[in-house]
Amino acid sequence: MISAQTHDACLQERRLISPFPVSLSGEYGKVFSNSYSWGEIRNTVKYIYADTLLGSPVMPHTAFTFSRTEDAVRFADALMGASPFSFRSGLFLAGPRRTGKSTFLRQDLMPELQARGVLTIYTDLWADRGADPADLIAETLRKTMAKLANPLQKAASTVGAVKLAGVEITLADVGQTGGLTLADALIRIGQAAGKPVALVVDEAQHALSTPRGIDAMFALKAARDAMNQGEVSQVPALMLVFTGSHRDKLVGLLRNNRQPFFGASVTDMPLLGRGYVSAYVEWLNAWLASTNQIDSDEAYAAFELLGHRPERLEEALRDIALGPGGAAALGDTVLGKAHALRDRVWADYDNDFGELNKTQKAVLEEMVAQGTGFQPFVVATLNAFARRLGRKVTKSTIQSALAELKEKGLIWQSGRGQYALEDQGMIPWLKARGLRP
Repeated sequence: MISAQTHDACLQERRLISPFPVSLSGEYGKVFSNSYSWGEIRNTVKYIYADTLLGSPVMPHTAFTFSRTEDAVRFADALMGASPFSFRSGLFLAGPRRTGKSTFLRQDLMPELQARGVLTIYTDLWADRGADPADLIAETLRKTMAKLANPLQKAASTVGAVKLAGVEITLADVGQTGGLTLADALIRIGQAAGKPVALVVDEAQHALSTPRGIDAMFALKAARDAMNQGEVSQVPALMLVFTGSHRDKLVGLLRNNRQPFFGASVTDMPLLGRGYVSAYVEWLNAWLASTNQIDSDEAYAAFELLGHRPERLEEALRDIALGPGGAAALGDTVLGKAHALRDRVWADYDNDFGELNKTQKAVLEEMVAQGTGFQPFVVATLNAFARRLGRKVTKSTIQSALAELKEKGLIWQSGRGQYALEDQGMIPWLKARGLRP
């Protein structure tokens, strides 16, 4: 048998032999490359697997995938008018971060639309947080136009101009002053594709952070109206899909008649549930030794505590299944981890809130109490502030408090003066500590 160091190196190098990826580097890399033959390493791997952690390393394992076909079909039907519940104004999907929204878009909804003959275009407004959202959308449309004009073209930046639907277009000018507008670009894309178009905008609420981003949203609405209402002949329908990890911010796109999508509504993204956990545990258990199996019910209880976030569940199961207690420790360990995580986060909220003055605290509390309808400067809200503080307040006092809360990173303000709590995890914490209505 080879050294304990090599044993540990093999155990760390799970990227090839287990469902839990771990990178190999440093001294472990030297062990593999310089010290021992693959025959010796293979013998050690067999020892590790026999050590009741993982199952046989020669089993024909495949990567885990989980399809949300029913959700994809339901949303595609509504987008394409094949359902009594239409999303002709646009599909606005809201859900917490890291719960599978982007994965659903790319692996389920977009392929379903493509199978129905729809050209899908995807852009993520958080792909470059420093860029103006309008520029990210414009760049996505440029790439699409370049590909339609020349399917073999790899990058829009290498193309100066293209001809689409009989019109010569300078790509660098798309979305810029004096160039092709974003609305007209989508119309040309629809004409050139000769099929329906679906534009998918991930983290769409980020568009509200700049004036140009808001203008871009109005441009998308203009394109939708033109393509769907027949204002331009022979143009296929345009479907718009927007997702947001912050519901209150996403609502900012349609809250009132000054917003681009007034009249639409936000739909809560269905969270992954027991079906996902059961499928994942079945796949995972195929990797693990028979004496180290995960219980599906305990895994689902953990999944709920971890906010229905797949990556957190994988992390918890990895630590537990390969830890000293094995899978048998899952129930107590995950419950303990979940509560410990919440306690740490809530302790941070306690510290942040404790550093605020009374006016700032009252503003935060009233913002949570009013929810998406928060209007800080109307008479009713000023009276609510006065009740919380026991004294009258002026608009300028509240304006200063809002500016200070924004500076501290506790609240968000759109380009049009809408406010929302930056971290929505603070809402249950405030309610748990006895938030006054």
